[in-house]
Amino acid sequence: MAEQSRYAYSPRTLEPNCRRCSGASGQYFCTKPAFICNLEYRPRRCQHHRRRSKYTFNRWRPLTGIQQAEKDGNPQTTADPNWTPLLNTPSSPAYVSGHSTFAGAADAVLTAFFGNNVSFTAVADPSVNLPPRNLKSFTEAAEEAGMSRVYGGAHWHSDNRDGLKAGRNLGKYVVDNF
Repeated sequence: MAEQSRYAYSPRTLEPNCRRCSGASGQYFCTKPAFICNLEYRPRRCQHHRRRSKYTFNRWRPLTGIQQAEKDGNPQTTADPNWTPLLNTPSSPAYVSGHSTFAGAADAVLTAFFGNNVSFTAVADPSVNLPPRNLKSFTEAAEEAGMSRVYGGAHWHSDNRDGLKAGRNLGKYVVDNF
């Protein structure tokens, strides 16, 4: 199960881990201008897509959806006004998950440059006290980053699934066009 901290193994931890991977594989990204361009351009594209999707679809977060389920128009759902998520609930709408979008794009870019058989150790954000995690691929890291938001109660499964897909598509676009 993915860690529950908002920052523990978030997509932003992939870049420092990628630096270790690039040095270990002999592919020093600092000498590869295309890699720098892809890695730096990717977050801007993700941020634009994430923000546009959130305010276009305006989907409620699990906190609201579970506590106020009687308002969803489905007689088969029951509200649980005492339910609380493990993570703090952001003030923005749920769809799509920003963590998933960024992680999916990082997965696409890093896999394009290093392949997907790269084992590495993900180091958690220094602000949390979690042990390093051994991962088998960038895809595994992206999946865990996205699912941590579902397990933590900040997102619905579809927010994660569609965020990963959108991020991977954006990452592939960036790799193919820059």
